[in-house]
Amino acid sequence: MKKKLKLLTFLLTGLVFINSLSVFAINVPAAIEIPNNVQQIINKSCYDCHNSASSNKKAKKKFDFDKLNFLKKQQAIAEWDKVADVVIAGEMPTKKFNKKHPDKRLTMTDKQVLTDWIKTLSEVTIISLSTQLDKLTDQIISSLDQNQKNKIAIMEFVDMQGNVSNLGKYISEELTTRLYRTGKFEVIERQLLDKIIQEQKISLSGIVDENSAVELGRVLGVDAIATGTIGDLGSSVKVNARLISAELGKLFSVASVEIPKNDKVKVLLSQIVASTATTTVAASGTNVKASASHTVKKEGYIFELLGARLEDKTAICKLRVTNTTEEDKEFEVTLGWQYKTMIYTDAGDESVFRRIKIGSKMNKIYGTSQYDCVKKKIFPGSSEVLEIYFDEISRSATKINMLQILSKYRNGFQIEFRNIPLKKN
Repeated sequence: MKKKLKLLTFLLTGLVFINSLSVFAINVPAAIEIPNNVQQIINKSCYDCHNSASSNKKAKKKFDFDKLNFLKKQQAIAEWDKVADVVIAGEMPTKKFNKKHPDKRLTMTDKQVLTDWIKTLSEVTIISLSTQLDKLTDQIISSLDQNQKNKIAIMEFVDMQGNVSNLGKYISEELTTRLYRTGKFEVIERQLLDKIIQEQKISLSGIVDENSAVELGRVLGVDAIATGTIGDLGSSVKVNARLISAELGKLFSVASVEIPKNDKVKVLLSQIVASTATTTVAASGTNVKASASHTVKKEGYIFELLGARLEDKTAICKLRVTNTTEEDKEFEVTLGWQYKTMIYTDAGDESVFRRIKIGSKMNKIYGTSQYDCVKKKIFPGSSEVLEIYFDEISRSATKINMLQILSKYRNGFQIEFRNIPLKKN
């Protein structure tokens, strides 16, 4: 009898514990608070299929609204971005669902309300841009204090090809402002720095080297030169700053931060304002016409951008891909998720690829998964010409600020081309 009572007590205790876990799970605070008008749209058109108790196994596997409560804020934002992508593309709700439930169809107003709210969530990452620049500034201040440097010139940061983008200019301006506000340093004003560089005909090429630092130090009368690079990591950018002694021409400190690549960062990064390939004063910030290279060598391939044209509302980018290895290689153009195969134009368009023409064959993708792709085998030493199609482009667009291509979602790589003239047929 005692054994039975003990067993019963154990089982009851276990049930109470499990029940308490269940209550805890239900009451987990949401990572992101959903406004009532947005929640009503989700309840009407999305939630029935995309919840943990849904009988539609395929739908809940792809996306489960109930699971959002258990994610960290940044992870939840990434999931909401997926929702925006499929809604904008018209892929969800599906045509089959809309036909069966016409009353639950997303109206144009519903789509606008939903996607506008999701876009506001990215403001969290915009804040992190400022936060990361604060961290970079703090690292630089600490180094300057330790090395007793009081007067500094800050050059524009360049990308790994030596080009100055608006992001490089932005970082330079922000560091100048933040260091000046401390009241501890004398910072050379940007326009004066440009003027002196041009007047003295100082030759700079990309990141400042030791000899250029000594020459700048002599002309400007500064103790230190801050220069640096911006590395594109796909979903983020890595900013590496170098502090050089203007007296000795020696590196005395480094600083670095990683910044999430949100829409603001993407646009700034895509806007090249000067290229070291066309000017010897690339770091001066002068208004030099950019001339980014349209040939990229990567992963055993040579990628040549043959041009881009605008037909009605479709931008078509023509690309030659050459296999430089001695083995068969399968080249893949992948849709992607955070980093996608897409273009940004000077008219503000952002378009993800949906079609690729190889020879006379048109290949379509449906955009239902980040793994969606088009593959083509390329034999050793041979080439294939691809035409990548991007829809819903403004007729006013005259240039593609950036074309980015993702090849393979897992363990893949990215190719980027900037400042591509858009010819109109």
